[in-house]
Order: sequence, then structure tokens, then C-alpha cells
Amino acid sequence: MRSSTSPCRREPLWRKKEITEKYGISRTPVREAILRLAEEHLVDVFPKSGTFVARIPVAELREAIVARKALEEVCVREATSRATKSQLMELRAIIQREQELADSGDEQAFHAADNAFHAGIASASGYPGIWQMIEKIRLQVERYRRLTLPQKGRMQLIVSEHTAVLDAMEKRRRGTGSREHEQPSQQTADRYRHLPGSLAGLFPL
Repeated sequence: MRSSTSPCRREPLWRKKEITEKYGISRTPVREAILRLAEEHLVDVFPKSGTFVARIPVAELREAIVARKALEEVCVREATSRATKSQLMELRAIIQREQELADSGDEQAFHAADNAFHAGIASASGYPGIWQMIEKIRLQVERYRRLTLPQKGRMQLIVSEHTAVLDAMEKRRRGTGSREHEQPSQQTADRYRHLPGSLAGLFPL
């Protein structure tokens, strides 16, 4: 159900009866799931009208980006000195897969590869639990990232950013990797202001 909360959808998402019949479950877990999504600000529930995808709250998006940026900088800094050769090779392979997916335009698979790259850095840092922390605060960031992937050149930009980060890590220049990684996060923090007009209504500015 969470994967259905694209901010581009504004029509009613589900009706409880439809979900219970589709999955063969009672109304109670369905009601609890919808309430959970509402608590996460992913949907808006209007009695007798339906459940609608919520717009992306800009204030919450900014906070999530700042928090994620701080946590990922720690991961990059530690991974720069701790990563093994095999871990660096795995990260390089992920970037190669990202390039292939960007070339083919497979946005869904690219999104998964993008997450795998960040998770790989967290693992190489010796603090894999940080990625779990990031996952708890990244809901609105994930919605935003999915929204921007279709933009021309967006996936290639991510590939370039990841390549720059890994190049710095491989040279073992402590601090360089952190600065390289900071720039993409800052670009993400500002990019929502420049979305095409067709997407502007998805943010309650």
C-alpha cells in the first residue's frame, strides 16, 4: 500500500471492501494500515469521500533531507577509511548497474539500485544501523526522489554524483569523500523549488 502513495495520484486510492476482497483479510488490519499511512503523512483520509495520496509537506521534506545528509556524511567519512577492496568493488558494480538502468530508462530498478548504493556505503562504514535510521526518516524524501527521476538527465546526474563519491573514497582522501557527498544532498534540498509547473501542485507551499 505504501508503494501506491505517489504524489502524482490524487484520485481515491482504495476502498476498504476492495482491499479485503483482494487480499482475503478482514477490515481491521486494512483500517490499521491506512491509519499508519496517515500518521506517516502519506495519505489523507476523508470520511465518506475516500483515502487520497497526501501532498509532500515541504517543511518535513527539508528536515528529512538535513537529517539524512548528516547521517550519510558520517557513513562516507568512515567508509573512506574502513571500506575493503571488495566493498569498493561492489559499490563500483552498483554504479555500473545504475548507468545501465539510466540508459534503459528503468526508473523503478534504478531507484532500487540507488538505495543499494547508499546502503552499501553504510555497510562499508561499519555502521549499517545508520541506514536503518535513514530508512525511518526518508519516507517523504523517497516520494520526492521518485517524483524527480523521470526528469531529463536526473538519473544520469545521480550516476555522476555516486561516481564522484566513490572516486574520492577509493583515493582514501579523508574528508574529500564527505565533501563530495555533501553537494548532491544540498542539490536535493533545493531542487523541489525548480520542479516543472505540472508538479508544483504536489507541494503544499
